[in-house]
Amino acid sequence: MSHAWFGLGWDQVKKIDKAALDRRLNPADLTGIEELAMDEFALHKGHHYATVIADPSTKRVLWVGEGRSREDIRPFF
Repeated sequence: MSHAWFGLGWDQVKKIDKAALDRRLNPADLTGIEELAMDEFALHKGHHYATVIADPSTKRVLWVGEGRSREDIRPFF
């Protein structure tokens, strides 16, 4: 079903979707995690990056955040 069927704008749909993802994914359960792996990747060509933190033994993504600086990943830690 489309957003138009519900009478919602794309901005409203995005806010609803983000809130649902935040409830399901944050904060990550770190029980039993002994190591962390961290990598960065380009979101767009140019200088816009995101960082992913994962459990290397299970390959489970624990967190993804926009940016790649120490300050950008601070919310995870």
